[in-house]
Amino acid sequence: LNSTAMMRLFILLILTVHTDSVMNELIMTFACFQITMDLYLNSIDDQFMGCKAKMYCVVTEQLLKNELDSSENFRKDWNAARKKLHLLNTPDSELTETDMTNIALQAYTRNDVYKELNDKMGEGRGTYKTRFGLISLHFLITYGIQTRNAQHECRTTYRRSKIPIVIRGPSVRFGSFASSSLYATLTHFGKETCFIITTCYGADISDISLLPHEAEVLIPPYEVFKNEPVTEIPEDFKDCTRIYTLRSVGKISIMNCEYLKKDKMGPMYMNWTQSSLFLYISTRLTSSFRTSYLSNSTQLKLITHILN
Repeated sequence: LNSTAMMRLFILLILTVHTDSVMNELIMTFACFQITMDLYLNSIDDQFMGCKAKMYCVVTEQLLKNELDSSENFRKDWNAARKKLHLLNTPDSELTETDMTNIALQAYTRNDVYKELNDKMGEGRGTYKTRFGLISLHFLITYGIQTRNAQHECRTTYRRSKIPIVIRGPSVRFGSFASSSLYATLTHFGKETCFIITTCYGADISDISLLPHEAEVLIPPYEVFKNEPVTEIPEDFKDCTRIYTLRSVGKISIMNCEYLKKDKMGPMYMNWTQSSLFLYISTRLTSSFRTSYLSNSTQLKLITHILN
């Protein structure tokens, strides 16, 4: 080999060794990657308690149009959902509340905007009124879930993930909208982490889903679950690496009617629900304390203490 060929061979060997080293490092990093699931106290979890009518007017008269204009993903999935539901040519002024929430829920089951929405929700409380940009979609999905399960009917659902998930603490929330199914057989969603869920605030949206065969039950971000021991593994979950059993114990919202507050980001509001767990605690607190504004650290300690 001449000197030029030798130099090329030398460089190729260096690149090969370096590439192998980088690939091995990436493989090791991916192998160690996991998500820690907790209460997600910085998530966007507004239930819009006491302000749904006013918020609906704000969304339909102003906010929705602005956010559709600003987000390509939102606009594309929203219009596709309207077309699928045969509402594309219906004037906006003639769309009913049911039409609007159905469009939002159908858009969520499509390809793009659901990921953008959930990615922003997990730690998005501090940027809700600035960089979030999907307030109208979040409201309409929340409103749709609440309307579809107004009686808080509990049901068992299943959720699969391709990512290793570790639960921190005895109680958790999903931190965003969470898709689950009445079936445990949807293996294409993954087998690394599987959940057996008893949800009392999630809603069946299969009738307007783009994929009705998945029998989707959509769980809201404010629902709280107790992490319980796995006592029985469904036959369809035998392929799962790790399994969690989550049972609904109520709901917690740090936010409430946040968009309608005059300040840029309102103080955190404790919203105790009348579930069996929170009723026990709330009856032992004075009314003024239950609705007081708490610091983030105090709030975290209180919630953790109550749920332990």
